Amino acid sequence: MGKIVLYASVAFSIVCLYGCGQSDRFQVGGDVITDPITGLEWKREDNGADINFKDAMSYCSSQGSGWRLPIGEELRGLYDVSLSTKCGHSDRTCRTSSKFKLTKSVFWVSDGASLSEANVVYLVDGSLKGTAAGDKLSRRALCVRHTTPR
Repeated sequence: MGKIVLYASVAFSIVCLYGCGQSDRFQVGGDVITDPITGLEWKREDNGADINFKDAMSYCSSQGSGWRLPIGEELRGLYDVSLSTKCGHSDRTCRTSSKFKLTKSVFWVSDGASLSEANVVYLVDGSLKGTAAGDKLSRRALCVRHTTPR
């Protein structure tokens, strides 16, 4: 296994959290991507359409046992400035493994939420920002769960 590297945040932007430059660290199995460094399983594809925070939470929990919306640190753990993949049909580049099939670059996270505000992570620059929880334009849900012990 590769080394774990943590770079300091600068104005809520990061360079890389885990397994920097190791796109092959992600293992694809059907519609799930496993990250052996963090012990998390990710859905390979986001929800595919504009979604608000409340619906993003519901969407992930409807995916089956243990699936949920990630916290900011988990989602930011996918960010790696040395990697790039297309974010849907736009000209944006998400800085994560090309093994993910993403339709946009902005994703809801579960921590820091209130009735009116929630946080999103931008995979173009790794930033974490607050926004209105009812906003859905260009927002996506990317679901996560802890790996099942074998």
